[in-house]
Amino acid sequence: MATATARAIDPFNTSFTGRTLNLSPSDALATFDDGVPSTLSAYLPVSIDSPVALESAWSFWHDKFIGPSQTPEEYEASLHRLCTFSTVQDFWKNFNNMPPAERLKPRSSFHMMKAGIR
Repeated sequence: MATATARAIDPFNTSFTGRTLNLSPSDALATFDDGVPSTLSAYLPVSIDSPVALESAWSFWHDKFIGPSQTPEEYEASLHRLCTFSTVQDFWKNFNNMPPAERLKPRSSFHMMKAGIR
């Protein structure tokens, strides 16, 4: 059995246990380096591969600051939808691929709003 090794985190208090966790390719069985078996599925409420649906769909938006005297119509025209997502996995896929905030122009911003709201 081929194994991958990672530092183990205690799921109940989120502190490092100091033991090494050896993962099997199926991710269903694991053993610690001291030989104590562990079942990862006991710590996971759902399968890693199944999507976790959000209660509502959400969208990321970007707005370019025009100035304090902008009208609501000008503000709405400067607001651009970047993406919409409805699962936890899609949130992280989109969030992790957004440009970092320090690359935004001054006074422009990202927003996250329920889908359909601008």
